[in-house]
Amino acid sequence: MRISQIQIAQELGNDLLIWKEANRGVFSVKEAYLMGQKSRFGSIEPLWKWIWKENLHPRMRMILWRAIAGALPTGDKFGAMQLCCFCSKEMESPLHIFVQCPSAVAIWFGSPVPIRSSMVSTDSLKSFVIELCSGLEPEPRYRFLLCLAVIIDTLWFFRNECRHGKDPNPNIHDLLRIVWKKYGEFSQYEDNGEVVLQKERICSEVDYIGSQKRKLIMVDGSFSKGKIGAGFLAWNRDTNDWFYEAKSAVGENAVVAEVFAWFIALQWATNNNWDDLVIIPDSSVVVDAFMKEKHPNWHCISWSLV
Repeated sequence: MRISQIQIAQELGNDLLIWKEANRGVFSVKEAYLMGQKSRFGSIEPLWKWIWKENLHPRMRMILWRAIAGALPTGDKFGAMQLCCFCSKEMESPLHIFVQCPSAVAIWFGSPVPIRSSMVSTDSLKSFVIELCSGLEPEPRYRFLLCLAVIIDTLWFFRNECRHGKDPNPNIHDLLRIVWKKYGEFSQYEDNGEVVLQKERICSEVDYIGSQKRKLIMVDGSFSKGKIGAGFLAWNRDTNDWFYEAKSAVGENAVVAEVFAWFIALQWATNNNWDDLVIIPDSSVVVDAFMKEKHPNWHCISWSLV
């Protein structure tokens, strides 16, 4: 009998061989080749798995892949200088047209997944997606990727219209309507192997949409180096009209910025006879102050609604 055939512990089973480089632990020639060529191919980005493994519509997967991989024929890929057709100020690139352009910033702020895209410090569309998706659970990551795909699809369509001389000249309200409509249409899940559209998904996942009020105003503020910025997005659910405004001023902290956002929103509502509405903020300090009817400890100028 060979020594290798002697079982040291009789109650233990046979050893299980695992190929650590494979997700399933099974050796294959392909896995061995990838391991040997790792220095050539580089590390595998989880980003591509997010796109191709998520339950996204095939069309949305393709537009995401083309934009993030740099396969769209944007102006930065040509020798001649091509400015963004929306702002006519910056060189057209995937990051600019879909994230940093003022039109894109406004759309992101009013989108189904509202974020301040201009505040994300990044140098490419790929790093923008990785920055926001890293650490997210599958469900919120799915919603973000779908929203990104819808925004890319919408802006790219109107960009092509402009490049081919049709000059559609869309406004932000029209673009937001299209984004929300597409987001509802492409929200989906797998049910027994079938793709089922879920148009009511938006309403079930965003609490404030279920409010009985027909007029909603979302407010937000920002603070940096002694200056504050504030903006709001108003939505009339009866007419499906959208309105927005943004202003800047001198301020001392983030609370001042949040209060300033409330101020310009209420001032706009007063001027437009919106007397039955819901304001949706993201500052618990300001909300608590209004609930308790006692102002927080801020130092700011006095604003009047008149």
